Amino acid sequence: MAIANSSAQYGQLPFQFVNGFGIQNDPYNPDTVLNIFYGRTLDSYYTYQLSMNPGILLINLNIVGAGGIDNGVLTSNKVYGVYVIWDSVGSNLPTCMISSSYYHPLVPAGYTAVKLIGYAATDGSGNFRRAQWNKYGSAAYRNMIYTPSVVALQNGTANVQTNVDLISYIPNIASQIVNLQLSFTSSTPGNSLTIYSDMGSFQLYAQAANIPNTSFTNLVVTNQVVLNNVVSPVIGYSVTNSGTDTASIYCNGYDFFL
Repeated sequence: MAIANSSAQYGQLPFQFVNGFGIQNDPYNPDTVLNIFYGRTLDSYYTYQLSMNPGILLINLNIVGAGGIDNGVLTSNKVYGVYVIWDSVGSNLPTCMISSSYYHPLVPAGYTAVKLIGYAATDGSGNFRRAQWNKYGSAAYRNMIYTPSVVALQNGTANVQTNVDLISYIPNIASQIVNLQLSFTSSTPGNSLTIYSDMGSFQLYAQAANIPNTSFTNLVVTNQVVLNNVVSPVIGYSVTNSGTDTASIYCNGYDFFL
């Protein structure tokens, strides 16, 4: 299907306008291909407008350049920026690509306008992680949910503040909102799991077991933390007793602004 696009000087759409451009794993090749839905937006410099007719654009991990990764070699366990790119004079059809840069992707020759529309992560095998993004909508506020959640820490036992790096699962951008799932198991009621982030500390306490001679396990809960743009986005954790307490942390996803 041919996908038409048009461009216009800034002023025809509201500042930071984004409509559509939802992302999903391709239903037939979810590990290597992303589907990008049609939409309307302004480019990153608020100069040109893209109004794309109904259709789907593809990003293929096996391609270098337009329709794939902008340049270089694909890296495992990395979060990439997802971009739509187009030709402001209409000689080339719009397409999409991913880039390791969240601000300055390498735009192929023939394309003069670019817009960040989201983020996508690779797993340890170099495939796209399965996720659910906003498919449609007119808001610049978006979210992404991993399906399934990503294990950031499994059965941790540190009883002093210890960092857990989330750089493989979330984009390293300022004031990043991260959605975590926390699980804490202890043999002693009253022991705690403490989570440290830029929002301060958050504690979970082991509750009394309902059945005698079983471990004291509190309910799995979700918590939202904010991480600032640093060398690497990390949270900290500690448990009361490293001999009897264990903690697991799962990254459910994150919210982001376009």
